[in-house]
Formats: sequence, C-alpha cells, structure tokens
Amino acid sequence: MAKIDFLSDDWFAAVLDAAQVLPEIEGMSAIVNFELKGSKPSAEEPVSKQRPGQQHCHAVLRDGRLVELSVGKSAEANCSVSCKLSEASAIVSGEDDAEVAYMQGRLKLEGEYGILLFDMRDLYAQPQWQEFVAQVKVLT
Repeated sequence: MAKIDFLSDDWFAAVLDAAQVLPEIEGMSAIVNFELKGSKPSAEEPVSKQRPGQQHCHAVLRDGRLVELSVGKSAEANCSVSCKLSEASAIVSGEDDAEVAYMQGRLKLEGEYGILLFDMRDLYAQPQWQEFVAQVKVLT
C-alpha cells in the first residue's frame, strides 16, 4: 500500500476503509475533536475563516466502529486531543507512542478524556484494532 499525505481527503478515506476490520463492541462510542498545530489550513474552509497553523478534524466511534473521520470540529464531541501536527503524524505512523506523548505533555486531552484512556481499552486490546493500527501506519 502506498503512502498517502497525512490528513488529505484520500488519507481520511483510506483510514475509514482500513477501519472496516474493527469489531462491533456495544457501547464503545465517542466523538473526538483533534486540533493539530503547525498544519496547513483546510482547503474546504473559506480563506477568511482559515486559521493558519491549525487543522481541525474529528472522529466518530460508534459501538467500536470508526464511522466518520473528517475535517472540522464536531459540536457533539466528548473530548478533544491537541498536539503539534508533527507529533500527530509520528504517533499515527508508529514513530512515537500516544501514551508517552501524553505523559510528557506533548499531547493534551480535554473534556471526557477518560473515554480514550480507560473506556476504550477493550477495543484497543482486540486483534482487529492492532490490524487497523498496522494498516494506518503503512499508509501514513
């Protein structure tokens, strides 16, 4: 599988496609906003509304399945993750670890972040999750 530009429309589509392997786990749901600093503004926003140096996107997990991954913030988000774009890219590509980045203060969590840290552990322990993460590393 070829590398795809991180946070491009093709990348979002490829990640959603890779997520098809995730198991359904009832009640394992969250909406997460991501604020990435140092990124290019979204091409989908008018220039007057773009904030150079920040990229916003969100993910929707419903019953263990990634059902949406797209540009922009969700007003319904349970929690938010913020970090530098380079940090996010390193985590997604497997060059860095999210837990280490969080413990060192390079990745910040707000809102109901216990959902990500604790409530989703059963999902993270599934072999399908590991397969999904491996696929995302390859394409990023």
